[in-house]
Amino acid sequence: MCNTVNISLPCGRFELTAEIPKKNFKGFFSVSETAPLENLESEIKRSLACPIQSEPLTTLAKETKRALILVDDITRQTPAHIILPFVIEELQKGDIYKENISILFALGSHRPLKEDEMRRKVGEEIFDQFRCYNHDYKAPLSYIGRTNIGTPIYVNPLLKEHDLVIGIGSILPHRYCGWSGGGKIVQPGVCGKETIAATHLLVTKDPSICLGSESNTALDEIRYVARTAGLNFIVNTIYNGAGDVTDIVAGAPVPAHEEGIRKAKKVFGVAMPKSDILILSAYPEEANLWQAFKALYAAHLVIHQGGRIILVAQLEEGIGEHPDLIKLMTLGIDNLMKIIRKSQEEDMLCLAAAYAGAQVMEYASIDIVSNNLDESILSGTSIGIYTSLQDAVDNACSHLRDDDTIVALREGTIALPIVK
Repeated sequence: MCNTVNISLPCGRFELTAEIPKKNFKGFFSVSETAPLENLESEIKRSLACPIQSEPLTTLAKETKRALILVDDITRQTPAHIILPFVIEELQKGDIYKENISILFALGSHRPLKEDEMRRKVGEEIFDQFRCYNHDYKAPLSYIGRTNIGTPIYVNPLLKEHDLVIGIGSILPHRYCGWSGGGKIVQPGVCGKETIAATHLLVTKDPSICLGSESNTALDEIRYVARTAGLNFIVNTIYNGAGDVTDIVAGAPVPAHEEGIRKAKKVFGVAMPKSDILILSAYPEEANLWQAFKALYAAHLVIHQGGRIILVAQLEEGIGEHPDLIKLMTLGIDNLMKIIRKSQEEDMLCLAAAYAGAQVMEYASIDIVSNNLDESILSGTSIGIYTSLQDAVDNACSHLRDDDTIVALREGTIALPIVK
């Protein structure tokens, strides 16, 4: 009788496998296998024709002259290349000329997209026919006021140069506001570093801000900024673990987002037990540590205190856009809070991420499995690094007690664990 079970987790284009002690293994979990839409194009047309609490785009376009379309970047699987032709068609039916339509990639603090990435995201024909811009959160931006709690609002000046602003993105569980999508295409998508950092740092003040939260100060801030910046209309998709679109919502930013969240909870909610060892993949957001560490927030919900998290990630871009992330995480929560209160760090956004990461690091042990990570990045930390998933599992299991439990989670960066 076999005493082990085999698991397989995605890592880039490959699957990594490992054998797990059968008596301790309590299950392999994944986001819902919700069937993709049978005809995505028809559903896009339907959602645009009958938007949620909004006039159709054609009607909105007739009252304006220039339209700006905000599109998320390649860290999201939103099929913008399929959605954009239908959105642009509606705008042109509303008498907005091609030369008065622009596309802005809502990068937040992520790196600029390369030309081939832009072409993939929006499609060759649209890239060649319309002006496409990368947002730069460090560039001089337009100041348009403050939020109710005093956050200064700096946005890309293109928003004020266009009188119709449309956001195309996706709805996913998110650590810093509960759910992505909706107004997030503006904040942080096309805002300045001071604005972005202030909202992210709310996780140090409001404990209700967590994966899956539908009411918190960060979400309120994001919606306020988006409304002030002039976001008129959103098109948001919900996709499954394979990246296939399972649903789509369009309309007024807040009500359409709320309806999208209701749909997304059914896809991303994963009922699973607490565990002593959690093995999970950072798929599908695993290009760098900045993205892959999102999986730690899902892990935090299901790992027992003092347990071990084994994170599988491709990390072809290394640590990512914020090189001080690991160094700051190792300072610990108390020291990070002192720095945050004194604003002693230029990259305050990185401080927010370090704070959230340090919460996990102080709660459980972390190992990373990757072939693309420079070991020196993790020197001086308690984080283990492995190139073999089996080696990481064997090391973790060498400390197993008879009643310790092990679970695996396939899509760590988009899952919303719900503890049984």
